[in-house]
Amino acid sequence: MTAAQTAAQSKMAQGRCVFCGGSRLTHEHVYADWTRRYIRKNVPKHGLLSTIINTPGVNPETLSNLKPVSGDPRSRRVRCVCQRCNNGWMKRIQDDVQSTAIPLITGKKTTLTRSTQKLVAMWIAMAVIVSEFSNRSSQEFSAEKTAGVPETDRRWLYNFQTIPPNWKIWIGHYPSGHDDAFWHHESLVFLDEDAPNVASSDGHRPNTQATTYTVGKLYVHAFSSVRGDVVRGWKVGTRAAHWLRQIWPSIEETIVWPPFPMSENHAWEIPGALHDFATAVNRRNAKSSPSIM
Repeated sequence: MTAAQTAAQSKMAQGRCVFCGGSRLTHEHVYADWTRRYIRKNVPKHGLLSTIINTPGVNPETLSNLKPVSGDPRSRRVRCVCQRCNNGWMKRIQDDVQSTAIPLITGKKTTLTRSTQKLVAMWIAMAVIVSEFSNRSSQEFSAEKTAGVPETDRRWLYNFQTIPPNWKIWIGHYPSGHDDAFWHHESLVFLDEDAPNVASSDGHRPNTQATTYTVGKLYVHAFSSVRGDVVRGWKVGTRAAHWLRQIWPSIEETIVWPPFPMSENHAWEIPGALHDFATAVNRRNAKSSPSIM
């Protein structure tokens, strides 16, 4: 395929719904529009920092781009879903989740059953997928190159109205999140020690993502990968068990809310630990694979 054909194909894909592949795209809020009644959107401008850290065996250069953006990041809208999805199954989830999510966002007492845990997890998965298409700062950082959620997972969510199997989602109570917005997204590449890993000039396409953010006082950590062993291997840690509750896959019949409150250090601890985990796995697998040079 020529460079012109690849560019044309990429442009065509950008005009299609990320869930069903349909046309007639509409704008979708990363933070659901109804949440504006419960969170403050008072940041006049923010910076969007994108970084690509190459994997072992690839050009070691790290690419970074800082793009100034006007407005509060919690007001972001992304044109990546079609009218039918936006006004159909996605709207039904938004409508259904509100009564469950509002106490989480405001830090009020509530109880989550297995069914409401799944509903909140669906709502989170939608936001994570949409958010990956919000960065169009440059071709190097386009969603086609940096999105960690594969098309198969997006179609799974659309077709079966449930979260794909290789996901884990935790939530926590973060009181200071009401005033201080927190959003941290990483697209990662985990090397496979058993499969060929031939280094190329453009690196390895991300096969894993981790998104950590707050909605009011609700703290979210969503992790997914095409590698089931990586998902099983990622643990948030024994200390985090005091303030995080896993809602997908659900492991508790009921969750009494809120758990112990998180501090700012706790909030940053999870993404930092994940970066260390990814680095350790890739260093080990790169050494064991003869194709990584």
